Amino acid sequence: MDSNSDTANSSDRTMAIYARIAGLTYLITILLNVFSVDYIESDIFVPGADRATVSRLADNEMRFRVCVASEIITYALVIPLAHALYIILKRVNKNLALLALLLRVAEAIIGATIAMLSGIIPLLLLDGEAAFGQKYMEALTGLFFQVREGWDVVMLFYGAGGAIFCYLLFKSKCIPRIISAWGVIIYLVLLILAPVNIIKPGLSEFVEWVAIWIPLIFFEVVIGVWLLVWGVDFKLYIPKVRAKE
Repeated sequence: MDSNSDTANSSDRTMAIYARIAGLTYLITILLNVFSVDYIESDIFVPGADRATVSRLADNEMRFRVCVASEIITYALVIPLAHALYIILKRVNKNLALLALLLRVAEAIIGATIAMLSGIIPLLLLDGEAAFGQKYMEALTGLFFQVREGWDVVMLFYGAGGAIFCYLLFKSKCIPRIISAWGVIIYLVLLILAPVNIIKPGLSEFVEWVAIWIPLIFFEVVIGVWLLVWGVDFKLYIPKVRAKE
């Protein structure tokens, strides 16, 4: 049997495995995000009303713990997602794929740290109400919930890493280019709006949902399903080989 054929078949199987890992983790992370932030936390945090937030947190402590655990798991899953995409795309441009991997790993570390600290500390404050006093406990809880709302630093790494990965997918033609181009645009919008919101906070929630979150959710569901079901196909990708001197 031809050794080159065996090598090609082994490579195809490897790509298929990692494509499905990437697709599955895309779907799990987006579902966990929607579940934890939009379904659970939105019922607990009341912007500008610390007392109401503390009251809802006390009434829904277990739900909030599930939310925090869900967020930490989500960021943990970003690492195997980024690793799978790196394995798939390093043949296109190893340096860019590595850069995207590092950016997504940084996103995972920073995001998990913020989720843990801004989630666990309000719970500790709730248990230590007698030590801090009601007024200070409410103020500190409201402050840490505001930290939970400020994910702009995480979004910088998320947008940059996602845009690079999608550019490499576009270049390789291993998935439909309309999907990868859509991803490049969405992640670049995220990358641009994140520092804008840091410099001048107060971007309306409606603009954020229309410009970022709704398109991003649909994109990650679409690419997740595609990678999980159809995988990647590099037959159309013809790398440029440097001429021998």
